[in-house]
Amino acid sequence: MTDLSITVTDHPAFTLITLDGELDRLSAGRLGESLDQVLACGRVHLVIDVGALTFCDSSGLWTLISCQRRATAVGGSVRLAGAHGVVRRLLEITRLTDLFPHDDVVPALRPTAP
Repeated sequence: MTDLSITVTDHPAFTLITLDGELDRLSAGRLGESLDQVLACGRVHLVIDVGALTFCDSSGLWTLISCQRRATAVGGSVRLAGAHGVVRRLLEITRLTDLFPHDDVVPALRPTAP
């Protein structure tokens, strides 16, 4: 089984979904279910932190696209934070960088060292 950690944190203006591990054919369904639950609760402004993803294939990408379409259909939005390396390259190759605006809010939410 593919290792993917999904953490959902509600903030006043948005919901943060943090992904850690591999997003592929085996784990995309679990992410889809988590995103469905968030949207069903009326949380339609999402920031998905992909900074800790080590892999993403077309199934994972399709799950993100599907979520973006559903959120937009109900007046919401999906933004990505931390896209770099493999994920950034996948978005560039597929010309989807404009579909998923970059969000800088996640670094501000991470604890800083004392």
